[in-house]
Amino acid sequence: IEIGAVKIDTDGIEHYFQKLVTPLGPLSPKIESLTGITNKLLEEEGGPLKEALSSFLEFSENAKIIAHNTQFDIPWLMTSMIRHQLSAPFKDIICTLIWAKNNKERGCSLGALTKRYGIQHENAHRALADAIATKELYLIFENKKTTPAPIAAFEEFRKNSEQFANRYQAYFQP
Repeated sequence: IEIGAVKIDTDGIEHYFQKLVTPLGPLSPKIESLTGITNKLLEEEGGPLKEALSSFLEFSENAKIIAHNTQFDIPWLMTSMIRHQLSAPFKDIICTLIWAKNNKERGCSLGALTKRYGIQHENAHRALADAIATKELYLIFENKKTTPAPIAAFEEFRKNSEQFANRYQAYFQP
C-alpha cells in the first residue's frame, strides 16, 4: 500500500520517495491501525502499483538497496516488478535485520533497534519513516564494524519471489 525510500547522493544530500498504492481490496482495520493509512486516504491519494513502481525504479536508479527484513520486502518488490514487466536496476542488497542478528543484537526488530540506538522513528510502519530509520541503523552498523555488512545479490531473491508470488497470488492480480 506504500513505497518509501531515502537515497543519499554522492554529495551526501538525502532525497526522499513516498507513494501510496491503491490496493485491490479494502484494508483491514488491523492494517489501518498499524500503519495509520486508511481506505479513505488510499482512495484520495493512492495510485496504481505499476506507476508507483516505475517512479520508485526511476528514483532509485542503480542504488544499493538497504532494507530491514529483505526476506519479506525484496520478494514483494521483485514479484510486483515481474508481474508488471519492469526490470530491476539493483545489484546488491543489504539487510539490517540479518546484520543485527550477525552482530548478536538483543531484539532485532526495527522498533527494538531504533529504541536501543536512540533513532527517531515516528510513524513506524510507514514506508518512508521505516526507510529513514533503516538508513540510520545502517550508518550505525557501518561505523561499529562489528561484523561486515551482509550483502546479497538482488537476483538471489528470484526463486523466493516465485514461491512468494504463488503464496500471495491474490495480492498480485493485475
